[in-house]
Amino acid sequence: MSKLYFISGSVILFFFVSCNTLTQGVIVSKENELDVTLQSINQVLNFLEDYIDELNLDAFFGITLALSQIEQSLPNVPWMYESAFNSFRIRCQNLINLFKENSMGGSGEYNFLFKNTLLEPKLWYKSVSFKSGLLKDFGLHSNWTVDDVMKNKSSSYHGLSSDQCLAEILENDCEIGSECSVLMLENRNDTLYVITHRLLFMQLFRGIRCGLKESISIYIEKFCSLIWRDAKTLEYLNFPNTDLFLEQLLLCGMEGYGEFLIERWRSKPIIWQTENGCYKDSLELKNQKYRRTANVIEFGCIDHTTGLGLATLSLNARYLTYTMKNL
Repeated sequence: MSKLYFISGSVILFFFVSCNTLTQGVIVSKENELDVTLQSINQVLNFLEDYIDELNLDAFFGITLALSQIEQSLPNVPWMYESAFNSFRIRCQNLINLFKENSMGGSGEYNFLFKNTLLEPKLWYKSVSFKSGLLKDFGLHSNWTVDDVMKNKSSSYHGLSSDQCLAEILENDCEIGSECSVLMLENRNDTLYVITHRLLFMQLFRGIRCGLKESISIYIEKFCSLIWRDAKTLEYLNFPNTDLFLEQLLLCGMEGYGEFLIERWRSKPIIWQTENGCYKDSLELKNQKYRRTANVIEFGCIDHTTGLGLATLSLNARYLTYTMKNL
């Protein structure tokens, strides 16, 4: 597969300065930040293309979310970046097509269903204007420790997995059974992966056109308010779970909540990217139980986290092109 080693007109001049400042969490300018963000997208796509046979479904779901953000960026992309964005769009679609055409991706209970439903970028489209001030500020979890984060890596609730509920609405024409209604709709202040997967459920519910957008929006705003509290706490604890933090930035950033797109948080997927282009999880990999389909691949990277890294970088690129044009 051919690869694009992208260098825009300004990257040659600013790339090394921008990388250094981004590593320190300092942004020089949105143009320079976009240059480095696109370079990072190129690097992770190079990695995914090289190691496609090692990837599970979660990685391709991340690629799909990345593609949805890249496609939605196109109306705002400055002309000098159009070839890069179009190349990334084609490369993401090619990876997804290869996955769909082959039997790769693991053998999880719902893999076949999800493979044939969730990997459609338009399902995850949402028109946004990237505003702050819409979420309720719950502060921090003042009593949390790193151990509290590390021991709560499940997205299940009382033994019911979020995957079961995603599959249920896909198989039953949007109908939600009593158990999934408790998990996904009950008025609770959940945390960590449980609340991010409740958000993902609502995003899918909207994408397959179930229910009223207005009522779904109420859930999403509440969930992202709770997730904002979790994300700020993870930062306070020095990011004991980078996989979860990327998931938080991505899912709520896709909704246009500017709280998740502040400068120092936008720098994280660039800082955390390995020299090989992939992503590891900050949790200790040894003696830990991985998430459902997370797969340890080349260089000790995690395919789920690498897919999240690509999608979050693509969201940041969308945000940058939007703000460069509109603000």
